[in-house]
Amino acid sequence: MSLIVLLNLMETLVLSLPAFQTVILAARLTAVEGPVLSVIDLLQMLLKDQMSLSDAHAHLDGLADETMNLLELLCFHPSPESLRQ
Repeated sequence: MSLIVLLNLMETLVLSLPAFQTVILAARLTAVEGPVLSVIDLLQMLLKDQMSLSDAHAHLDGLADETMNLLELLCFHPSPESLRQ
């Protein structure tokens, strides 16, 4: 449930702070062991995992929905700042 709230907060920040989208898209995350991932890669992995689990656990559909909403905002709704560039 708290991950859903965090994703929802990130959506709100993307919509209200134009620079937040740029920061999120530029961020690179490093796991203890593994490759460096972008936020998009991480969200894609989360969505893929949740979609495979949601067949058995209906309560995970909300997490998949929020993940997809954030992915759509980041990928298909460019910020006004990036449109000017």
